[in-house]
Amino acid sequence: MMNDRVGKKIEEASLHENQEVRDFREHLDLELRIQRTNYLIVFSLIITALVAGVAYLSIKNSKLEKAYQEQVIIADNFKKERDQTAKESVTLRNNSDVLMKGKIPGLRPFEYNKDAEVDEQYVSRVSFDKTPGKSDQGESYQVRITLFNKSESTVMPDFTLILFDTNGTVTDYMHVSTLGDSFIKSSSLRPNESRTDMSGIIRVADPSKRPAYFAVRVR
Repeated sequence: MMNDRVGKKIEEASLHENQEVRDFREHLDLELRIQRTNYLIVFSLIITALVAGVAYLSIKNSKLEKAYQEQVIIADNFKKERDQTAKESVTLRNNSDVLMKGKIPGLRPFEYNKDAEVDEQYVSRVSFDKTPGKSDQGESYQVRITLFNKSESTVMPDFTLILFDTNGTVTDYMHVSTLGDSFIKSSSLRPNESRTDMSGIIRVADPSKRPAYFAVRVR
């Protein structure tokens, strides 16, 4: 009888211990499932963030590439228009030069810092040298005239430098002679003598009204 009670208690204790073990295992399995679920959620969020980041960068890069291509096209069109405008400007200037030269004999383009071969008797070359820098009074330049006496007798320079606008209208003139009131005072030239005379500084208050042509008239 005693043995039966002891055996029953042992059996009950064993059953109770087994139940605790099962409960512990079930709790452990539940914790593992929760951890795996959390890991999967975190992993899914990371993957989603990576995919979204790649998609965003791809879209942004596509927009930047499109904007770049648009800027390239705009730059190319601007260059083509600029080149075309430059060609048309040159053509118009050449046509204007032809018309003006036919209208006024001996007419030459007014250009800064370029020697213009004149060869009008003893007047060899004329240059309009632009002075550096600008001021509130506009741009400025100096006239440089090279004389050469090809004759066998002494020459007393006496000529006029006439300036014209694009329509052929006289805008100014400069008298060069041995007289004291001349714009550029020169001196006599002996046979085979060469000399360069320089004017003072001439100011152009409005650059848009700068002369377009010039001519030399020797007296």
